[in-house]
This record gives sequence, C-alpha cells and structure tokens, in this order.
Amino acid sequence: LPGVPVVRGRALGAVAALRRPSTTPAQQPNEGDERRLETALHTTHRALTDLVERAQRLGLGERADFIHSYLLMVDDQQLRRGTKTSLAKGASLTTALGRVARHATAAAAKRDDEFLMTRARDLEQLCDALLVMASPDPGAAPPSKSIVVADQLSIYDVLVTVQTGPVGFVMTGRAPRTRSRVLLELLGIPAITSVAGALRWTAPGDIALVDADHGLLTINPSRADIAAYRAERRRERVSFRGADKT
Repeated sequence: LPGVPVVRGRALGAVAALRRPSTTPAQQPNEGDERRLETALHTTHRALTDLVERAQRLGLGERADFIHSYLLMVDDQQLRRGTKTSLAKGASLTTALGRVARHATAAAAKRDDEFLMTRARDLEQLCDALLVMASPDPGAAPPSKSIVVADQLSIYDVLVTVQTGPVGFVMTGRAPRTRSRVLLELLGIPAITSVAGALRWTAPGDIALVDADHGLLTINPSRADIAAYRAERRRERVSFRGADKT
C-alpha cells in the first residue's frame, strides 16, 4: 500500500492498533493512589519536557507549541487538587481523574468557547495517560516492537504507546493533522501517512514491513522481503560499528 513518508527508515514488526484504557472504573480506591498519581505526574512532566527539548533541536517552532499546553496542565495545581480531593472522599483514581476531565468539558460547553473545548479534550487525553501510568492497564498499550496502525496520533498515544517500544507507525489519515505529524517527527521512528485502507487490510498480529524511505507498506511480506530487510539491517549495524571505531 502506498503512503507518504514522514520519518524515513524501514521497520518490520507485528501490526497493532492504538488502544485506550478501560472505561470501567475501579469499585474501590487502592492504597497508594495518591503516591502513584504523583509518580505519574512526574513521569509525564519529564516525557513532555523531553519532547519540548527535541522540538527545539529539530527547529519545529510554533508547530510544536501545543506540547507546552500539556506541560502547563501537568503543572496546574487545579489538576492535582481536584484529583486528590476526590481521592480523599473515597473515589478510585479512575473516577477521580474522570471527574477532573468531565468538569473541564462541562465548563467549556457552558461558556461555548472553542479554545476551552480543545483544552478540555487535551485534558481528557492527559488524564487517560496519567491513569495508565499510575495504574498500568495491560490492554491499554500495544505489544512491544510493533507496527502501530491508526488514523491519527495523540499525546496519549505518545505517552503510553512509546513505552512499549514500537518500531514503526502507519497513519491512514489522508491529510494528517499538524499535531500528528509533529508527534511522529518528534518520535523519530519510521513513519508513513495517508495509507488508505491500512486499517481495512490489516489485522492485529499481521506482519508488516514499513518502507518509509519510499512510502510503502507491505502486509505479510514474503520470506525474500524479510530476508532482504534483515540483510540490510545487518549491513547497517556493521557500517555503524565501523564508523564508531574510526
């Protein structure tokens, strides 16, 4: 299947779809929820800071400004205070973070403000990521070393999915949103976009070969294709070691 290269390179792996955390809230709070929340906030802050610094090195400029808004939300005491207040009243972490997101959405809808609605959607993604980091959900992240196939990429996907070490990304959107493209560039993993039909023609577990040098996705490649890919990787490693010695 043809596509448009975003981050050049080649990758081979099993197809996986982006996932979201379970929507079924825990019935009882868990001991240590507040401590796990603080750890998740710290981890998220560090990950977002790394993305901001990488954007500066790549010269992405204003295109990456939206990442700063997530940093502001992580540092916002209202997020901490609202979540901890719910925890203190006996809510589970799932319920507490959900309340924070719903409150922001309701406030934005009441004021009929598009900027606030966008911020509320961003906060919802951030709360989902914090939940997975604080209370790992085995079903929320794809298998390790996978080829992730999706329509678009969000900050939740970056914060959660990248921890499993995907080797390639395939986006199906015809005109990828600026945010998706920026996030792909920041990840630096072989990626192609505008791959029409990728979700329809692939299934989780299929083997996929991403050629982001030429903008091609091969589903269930032949043994010859796989052998050629692995031979190329071996040559690259030998070349890299030789360059490193010099």
